[in-house]
Amino acid sequence: MLKMHNPRARRRVAAPERGVALVTALVVLVAMTLAGLAIVRSTLTSTRISGNLAFQQSATQSADVGIEAAIAWLEANSAGTRLNDHIDIGGTEPVGYFALREDPGADQSWQAYWDTVISTTARVNTLAVDDAGNRVSWVVHRLCASIGEPGVAGCESTPELTGNESGSKGSGVQNLQTSAQRYYRITARVDGPRNTVSFVQVVVAR
Repeated sequence: MLKMHNPRARRRVAAPERGVALVTALVVLVAMTLAGLAIVRSTLTSTRISGNLAFQQSATQSADVGIEAAIAWLEANSAGTRLNDHIDIGGTEPVGYFALREDPGADQSWQAYWDTVISTTARVNTLAVDDAGNRVSWVVHRLCASIGEPGVAGCESTPELTGNESGSKGSGVQNLQTSAQRYYRITARVDGPRNTVSFVQVVVAR
């Protein structure tokens, strides 16, 4: 017996197969697009982080210029009793020197302390902007409890050797005689590109 061939019936079976393939292709395309966007975003984030680290490193290196300027200033003004009080030489040049120790308050960052306390005293030395776009400022605090003649009890200082004591236990070693040196804390702040702010501190003895 001959069977009738119906081409429309075959097309009705193939139509759902083509729909499934289209949906699958769209899902794969969306997944690939999302993966590409994630890779691009990750790359941009990594580049931004690397750039910020480079700016931070540049700011830290620029702070060395402020530290050296503060040390040179201390050396130039170390004669006599000039460092026993806050120094104000007058004119338009500020002198970033404090004869006593001052620190940020509880739960206060150095940036907040600088902006609300130090910068209001007009005692901040600011250097010219360098080639990297960093502006360096510095101040010096003598680590003493009060201004005036530094006392051993009121100032942080190195040990004083009178000649009857020595740090060496060797036989026949000459005992040293040294006077106590006061400690000075130098704080350098660097303001750079992309709102970069960096603080570097060193303590020197004189």
